[in-house]
Amino acid sequence: MALFPTRRGPSLLSLLSYLFSLTSALQFVLGGLLYCGLEVAYRGYTHRSMLVAGGVSFVLLCVLARSRLGLAAGAVAGGLMITAVELAAGAVVNLWLGLGVWDYSAQPLNLWGQICLPYTIKWCALSALVIAAARIARGWTSPGSA
Repeated sequence: MALFPTRRGPSLLSLLSYLFSLTSALQFVLGGLLYCGLEVAYRGYTHRSMLVAGGVSFVLLCVLARSRLGLAAGAVAGGLMITAVELAAGAVVNLWLGLGVWDYSAQPLNLWGQICLPYTIKWCALSALVIAAARIARGWTSPGSA
C-alpha cells in the first residue's frame, strides 16, 4: 500500500521529501494552532507542548490523506497515530518533566493517565473529518483517484 501512488509502490525518498517540505512545515504550524484552539475551546486552556503534538499529528493525518487507505481505515489509523503522539508527549511532558498538563487517570481504560480509550475514539472521529477535508481540498474525493 503506497503512501504516494506510484507504479512501483511506496517510495521512502518521496515520503522523506514530503515530510521535510515547506508544505509539511505549514501543515505543522496549522495543525499545532488548530489543536491548541480545539483544546482551548474544549478545556478552556492549553499548553505550548500541545502545539508540537498537534503539529506532528496534523502532518501525519495529511500523510494518511494522501494514502490509498479508505476513509474508515484512515480514521482508525489516524486515531491510533494521534494516541501514540499523545502517549509520547505525555511521557515527556507529564511523566518525565512532571508538568501535569493532562491526566486521564479517572478515564476508563487509561494507560499511565496519559491516553485512554474514550479519547482514542474521539481522535478516530476527528481523523475522519481531517482526512476527508484534506482529500476534498486536494481534489481527491475517493482514495484511489488522482
